[in-house]
Amino acid sequence: MGKVMTNYVALVRGVAPSTPPRNNACILAALEKLDFLGRGLAPVLSSGNYVFSAATADTDELEAQIEAAFVQELGVELLTMVRSQQQIQRLLDESPLAGVEHGKSSYQLVTFFKHPVDIGLELPNQPEGKAFQLAGCVDGTLYSLTDNTIGSTVNVMAWLEKRFTTELTSRTPGTLQKILNKMDKALDGIN
Repeated sequence: MGKVMTNYVALVRGVAPSTPPRNNACILAALEKLDFLGRGLAPVLSSGNYVFSAATADTDELEAQIEAAFVQELGVELLTMVRSQQQIQRLLDESPLAGVEHGKSSYQLVTFFKHPVDIGLELPNQPEGKAFQLAGCVDGTLYSLTDNTIGSTVNVMAWLEKRFTTELTSRTPGTLQKILNKMDKALDGIN
């Protein structure tokens, strides 16, 4: 009887689309050398999202092996967070931003942390003097909403790094939906 495969996404921070060895082609080449990834390895956009299947449920182990491959194959450290298809689906299903239009005055980010952090704030929360709001948290993943007509996502990212940790990465809900769509299409029939 074959192993049960689970669909995952590797969220890689530090991808630079036009700069080897941090570009999509180099990263994909390094990932393709990892036998445990199984079938279905595919990029989503060119911003550090790679869907794949694997026969393990230990995301910490997957992250460590992927990060080690980047050092060995590319000579660079690239922070990586792995989430299952079910986790990404839940983040969209339970989003505190559901029903809010994504645009310049309501730019949405979903921020993933490498290790659990204590948010330490009642949510939703509007940090004083900031053009963004922390909208909520699902499974340790933080949702924010920025008014880019008066601020920028760079400001919210800098604030999050200063307040919590630099070991984080963010995606828009639209990107998360594209990841799920790619998982359904590229990984169809694996399980």
